[in-house]
Amino acid sequence: MTSPLAAALDRIRPGTTVLIPGAAGEPTAVIDALAADPDRADGVRFVSCAIPGVNRADIAARVPNAAIEGFFVPDSARAAYEAGRYRHVPIDYSAIPAHLAAHVDLAFATVAPPEAGMVSLGVAQDVIPDLAAGRARLIGLVNPAMPPASDGILLPVDRFDALVAVDDPLVEPEPAPPGAVAAAIAGHVAGLVGDGAVVEVGIGRLGQAVLAELADRRGLSIHAGLIGERVLDLVEAGAVDAVTTGVAVGPRAFLQRAAADPRVRFRPIGHTHDAAVLAALPRFHAINFAIEVDLFGQVNAERIGPRMAGGRGGLGDFARGARRSAGGRAIVALISTAARGTVSRIVPTLSPGPVSLAYGEVDCVVTEHGAAVIAGLPVDRIAEALIAIADPAARPALAEAWQALRRRM
Repeated sequence: MTSPLAAALDRIRPGTTVLIPGAAGEPTAVIDALAADPDRADGVRFVSCAIPGVNRADIAARVPNAAIEGFFVPDSARAAYEAGRYRHVPIDYSAIPAHLAAHVDLAFATVAPPEAGMVSLGVAQDVIPDLAAGRARLIGLVNPAMPPASDGILLPVDRFDALVAVDDPLVEPEPAPPGAVAAAIAGHVAGLVGDGAVVEVGIGRLGQAVLAELADRRGLSIHAGLIGERVLDLVEAGAVDAVTTGVAVGPRAFLQRAAADPRVRFRPIGHTHDAAVLAALPRFHAINFAIEVDLFGQVNAERIGPRMAGGRGGLGDFARGARRSAGGRAIVALISTAARGTVSRIVPTLSPGPVSLAYGEVDCVVTEHGAAVIAGLPVDRIAEALIAIADPAARPALAEAWQALRRRM
């Protein structure tokens, strides 16, 4: 039997820490209710798992008195972040379950309609299963748009404090078309991936372009934190044999297909991002994207200058897992320039601030100008290889800057 949403919201009390999941598990009805009655947020701490580029109903923007912490800094939270009302927690994705277990008192979970006393978490199984193993109270938002997963985690009905009927559409991001530059990058990335590899690809237009270039491969597996429609296209085309993911996002018809397909299994962060699991995957290729890369091979994927523009996400987990995998590779791709071609994104040294991947943590760097395989190279060769894939107009200045750096080393 379901309870009214208002009764479930009464469990949000001052002093409580409340989880607001992201991706397809975003509890839109809860955010709408809090926006309509913001006094409910007084004295409450919210933990947001909203993902930039995926989630849009951001509690930071819609509930102006809410105190929030999150693992990314989405654009919608910028004003709250600058005002000190949104606190960024800069941890790897693999560390999120332990963080939530230590802090969260109450969590809202979007779930499929119960069957035979069990509840499927559908296509949003990233954070709730690990949290359900601990002390947190769960409110299930029973949504007919959430399809039950054929291979995923089930929780008993009595694990939930309440089940609430909702009828909101699940989040459906609209990725931008890749474009010619993204297609060129994707072609170089695909050249590094052979048949039979296990592949993780980051989200966004570059990720969609890379997946499109893998359509002629055979025997691939996907192991990722999040998948979109393009992954299932590869499964149905015969390029991919099996998929492991935490969440899926996209049109409702795609979510239903992904949930019903026995080749797609849904697992929590404690599995998808676990160091031992990733290291045991044969030929694991982690393909992710950066804002800038310096001539030492260090990566910034979190900020534009000093301004935070995202978060750590699973980049570090997947890159380190790939480097421990037999035959694996940590691949970082980026467009070679910004600001309409006037600023090189291959730079002598990273601008001051957090480093997303440090010296020696990347095997290959790719731009539209080619792929630089830098694993195991001497430092001067690393710099040379990276200059060779920078924008041609930037190469002389980068070479000169490297020589100046080298003389001081």
